[in-house]
Amino acid sequence: MTDLNVVKAVQEVLVVLENVEGNPMVSSIMLAEAFGRSHSHVMRSIDGILESDEIVVSTYKAERREEKCYYLNEEASLLAMPYIGGEKAKLGQRALVTAYMNLRDNAPSLPQFNNALASLDTARMDKIEDGKNFRAGIKELKNKASELRAQVKYLKASRESILSGLDSVHPKLSAHFRKTKL
Repeated sequence: MTDLNVVKAVQEVLVVLENVEGNPMVSSIMLAEAFGRSHSHVMRSIDGILESDEIVVSTYKAERREEKCYYLNEEASLLAMPYIGGEKAKLGQRALVTAYMNLRDNAPSLPQFNNALASLDTARMDKIEDGKNFRAGIKELKNKASELRAQVKYLKASRESILSGLDSVHPKLSAHFRKTKL
């Protein structure tokens, strides 16, 4: 949890407000998660009731392509929530209202909110960078493992070649070395 309690948990439902263009907003992705609905359903609900000046249109990286998503200010998200529904509708509504109320109660000024969100954004970017470094490390380990497998294959072939040569000179010694495992 942050100093301003931007993240508020209500019975295992989280709503995270994000700093979008200097304003506290919630994403359609977060609403889908909080309400237990598919993101496409939430997008259709928002499309049907909100004006374009109440939302910020953005994109996010889906499985293999860019997908559209919305960021809603407090008024827009409160207008949209009765139309979203979902298996966790009541919990989602409570979590959304609580997140905005908590922001009002604990964040007396927008600059403090923006600073808190900026630190969250920095932490998120650090985690993304850590993930990239982790993936690079995994790739490096895979490359080393591949090199080691090639070396083992070469050594086995060399051993077999040496043992074949030894067969003609000293068959008993060759048989002894073939029984030993490396």
